[in-house]
Amino acid sequence: MSSAVSRKVKAIYGSRLDKEYLDVDELREVLLGLDELVPSFGISRQDLGHLIDVVLPPSLIPVFAKNHVAEHYLLCVDPIPTAVVMKVVGAIGMPSQVPKTLQLKLLKWLLGSVSFWEDPTLHQKIYGIMFNYLTFEYSRPYISFFIFLFTRKHHIKPWRVEFISDLQARFPFDEYFQALHLLFSNSSPAYRINPRIFRFPNVPYLLSMKALGVLKMDTSESHPNTLQGAIVHNNPKLSESLAYVTEFERILLRRRGPLNNILHCLRDNETTFINEVHSHKDLLEVVGRERFPNLNALMIEYLRSDILVNDFKLQYYLIHHTTDDLQSLDRWVELQLFDEDISPSEFKRMVTQVIHIYELSNHTLQFLVINKMIGGVEPPVLKAGLVGFWETSLSSLMLLTSPVHHWDEFYAKFMRGNLGRCKSDPDYLLTFMSSVLNMLWAWLLQSSDNLSPVIASQTLRSFHNLTIDAASLDIHFLVRSLKCLQFVIDIGRDNKPFLSSLDPDVVVLPAPLVYTYLLSPHPLVVSEICRYISFTKSYNFENKQSFKQLHNSYVMDICNMLWRDKAYEGIPGTSNKGLFLPDRFASQISKIPDERTIVFKRIGNIFHNPAFASVTAEIIREIEDESETCQIRHAGPLTLESVSELLMHPVPWLDITYEDLRVEVLRRLGDKYGIDGVPELLFTSLKSLIHRR
Repeated sequence: MSSAVSRKVKAIYGSRLDKEYLDVDELREVLLGLDELVPSFGISRQDLGHLIDVVLPPSLIPVFAKNHVAEHYLLCVDPIPTAVVMKVVGAIGMPSQVPKTLQLKLLKWLLGSVSFWEDPTLHQKIYGIMFNYLTFEYSRPYISFFIFLFTRKHHIKPWRVEFISDLQARFPFDEYFQALHLLFSNSSPAYRINPRIFRFPNVPYLLSMKALGVLKMDTSESHPNTLQGAIVHNNPKLSESLAYVTEFERILLRRRGPLNNILHCLRDNETTFINEVHSHKDLLEVVGRERFPNLNALMIEYLRSDILVNDFKLQYYLIHHTTDDLQSLDRWVELQLFDEDISPSEFKRMVTQVIHIYELSNHTLQFLVINKMIGGVEPPVLKAGLVGFWETSLSSLMLLTSPVHHWDEFYAKFMRGNLGRCKSDPDYLLTFMSSVLNMLWAWLLQSSDNLSPVIASQTLRSFHNLTIDAASLDIHFLVRSLKCLQFVIDIGRDNKPFLSSLDPDVVVLPAPLVYTYLLSPHPLVVSEICRYISFTKSYNFENKQSFKQLHNSYVMDICNMLWRDKAYEGIPGTSNKGLFLPDRFASQISKIPDERTIVFKRIGNIFHNPAFASVTAEIIREIEDESETCQIRHAGPLTLESVSELLMHPVPWLDITYEDLRVEVLRRLGDKYGIDGVPELLFTSLKSLIHRR
């Protein structure tokens, strides 16, 4: 039958330059014949070359036929010749000669067939050509996929990084440029890349190749000495894509089964299944007739059933519930949680499911049983000590409690029974702190009236004092205790009036806490305290001048320590407090010889500081590597004297001043390494840096 395919392909090939060779009706007849033959037998490499000539200029074949050929007939059972690939690559970017729709179909085929190319290194040879095609918007999804799939370390050149950065700056909302910018420069860790944009683009092509026997979906049976084995062996990302196809095919087969058993609903004349709904009109017509299962089916079978279907059922239930429905749900949850025979694993799973329902309700659903538990009525599994309250996901149940509006009630219900253990157990303090702050945030999201500023202030004050008492140089503790700082920042971003209503001694942190964070050897901790100090500049300090002066002292001390080489210098009557160290300490410093005093004062700047020294040294190495004239390394750490010495050295170094180099390092510290709290504070606080960001 392959000869029959070849005859029909040659018939189309013969008409590509002669319109009279086949009229339109004859052409359609040939295409119909190929529709039946190609999916079953494929085409040879010679036929593939003919078909590519058919779809590309100067072919006179009608456009509809070219599109049909490109989409359905390029199923080659032989390795794909290099000449064919190069012809397709050369046709990209010429919309005046090759229609955009046809280009996209060819690109889609090209990406799907990469692993079937005769030359396994060809994708590296055409990498530069494909990279230049990024400027074409219509083909960008496929070109980006190619680059993301085949970029290796040797491809990342400075000019390519700059090229991607320029395109990303011109089109800041293009998610492909965002992803490629992250890949090439790793300078924007805040990006949230959609994981679906680089999924395999041509699943139908893979399924067609599977039907021909060229490709096996079960990669476990493949071996490197076979064609499909070599494909999977040399291209692990393709095998991941094949796994998606296999899973999708399995789901389709499962959905063809007895849906009434899978979805736990009754099939009758009034039941409408989701695959029978084809438009919004259909959905509106049947939504009133939908029948949903009882609570047991909603909860117990949650992990067995299709997650999306269950979430849809739960959301529908929560939207259309009545008071009686919620009482039944609450009673059912209570029976489950207080079941004496429930195992710890079942108990934890039950808690997870209850929290999931709460999240689907957009934080609006309330469970009376949870208020009982928080109030001191413990389920049997807790009484037996099989599951710890704060050590498990049960602590998240605090999210589901009803808001409390008076501090005395809040203290009695949540704080009094836990503060004692918090003082003796730092890990318990961190877990308790996170749970309570998440609960307060959930109340505030529901309504500003749900959270009293008094409760928020008193709670934060308690946690600040507990953190000071428990604080040490333990990195784990310091990082997790930043939760309080993030809580205040989140409030300020989403609800500024509420931030202004907090007590000033809560917003302006106690000095021992600020300097504990500032002197931490962890860059994230130092960065976050700088971000917090910078953010709280916007707090309304009206009639609270003493706290404003204290806040200004923090800003000045941080700038002096991290940038000005004036750490520990306090000047009476000014904002320079020298980290609030005693005068006796300053007098002892003054007795140190000048050359040693200079080193001591520099110990806190970003080039000497233990939190940043290795990062800033790496940045300087990068700057040196990017320079075409640099032939010598800076030994470090960076000082005015070391830079002056290198600039006077006979071997060329960087053509940059000391101040400009410091500013460039500060920029990259935030833009590339994500330590943006320090640049944020320095660039907005120092006059010499305000216009240099």
